[in-house]
Amino acid sequence: MDTLRGSAILLLLCWHSSSIPFYYYGVRMPEWLFLFNEVFLPWRMPTLMFMSGMLLHRSLSKPLGTYYAGKARSLLWPYVVWGGLHILTWPGFLAAHHDDFLALATPSYIWFLAYLILFYLTGPLVAKLPWWVTLPAILLATRITVSYEIQDLDYYALFFFAGHYARPLMGRVTQARGWPVALGWIAVAAFTAVSLWKTHQIGQHYFQSRDIAIPAVLVLIAATANLASRVTDTVGESAVVRFIQWVGRKSIVFYVVHFPVMRLVADPLADRLGVWVIPVCYVVALSVGIILALGSDKMPLSLLFRAPSRSKRDRA
Repeated sequence: MDTLRGSAILLLLCWHSSSIPFYYYGVRMPEWLFLFNEVFLPWRMPTLMFMSGMLLHRSLSKPLGTYYAGKARSLLWPYVVWGGLHILTWPGFLAAHHDDFLALATPSYIWFLAYLILFYLTGPLVAKLPWWVTLPAILLATRITVSYEIQDLDYYALFFFAGHYARPLMGRVTQARGWPVALGWIAVAAFTAVSLWKTHQIGQHYFQSRDIAIPAVLVLIAATANLASRVTDTVGESAVVRFIQWVGRKSIVFYVVHFPVMRLVADPLADRLGVWVIPVCYVVALSVGIILALGSDKMPLSLLFRAPSRSKRDRA
């Protein structure tokens, strides 16, 4: 789990280090880099949602009050802190979106935390339903709603709760060998080829939040989980793998920190450096994330990422 989560975070940094200079400062993104990011677009955020859903069972083993208090400290707190910081420091954001509740509730990159809060809020109720009720109902919702924002929410809800229901099966998935794994990777390769082809044709993300991609993305998550298990078994003690796993365990820090850091870097340097601002954004954001993650368990730095609790037992 930590290997997958850490890999997704590092790839997310790669995307934002190239997209922030492009969308906000007009720096041309190289085509090869756009297509490289496109390879992982259908996988990055659904995988993070799936992994979060796998943790729902453990959280629900706590008393309901402890469950909600823990999620308020670990999710609602950083959502308010970093979402508020983003709104207050983004020029003209409040003036442009003062009457748009969804824009205010999911400002820019912080949407991921907003979605998780909603999923964990409804988790105790939804988890009581069998998968054959919940997942088809969510899939149907993605088809009948006319709002893109609600479709997007439903799309990620499916991966979150699929992670919850699939948790007991993941041991067999990660230990699978032979032809099932080979067929999975063939399907992944075909899906990726179509994704790159269609994206190149239209010049924008083709499979982003589209329900037609859901089966392929689930296969992709299973295949990469199997691969991560093999990597951990063979070179799990290597420095690179241990670093990726550490990033996965500290994913909340890297997630909330990277975007504003990249903005601070790109704002004065985009015009001067051109395309070279992309690696600078990545390196600086990763470095700042490492520094803050190293101290994220100690006061007062921990207040940036988690509300204080009276005891460790309060955590859910």
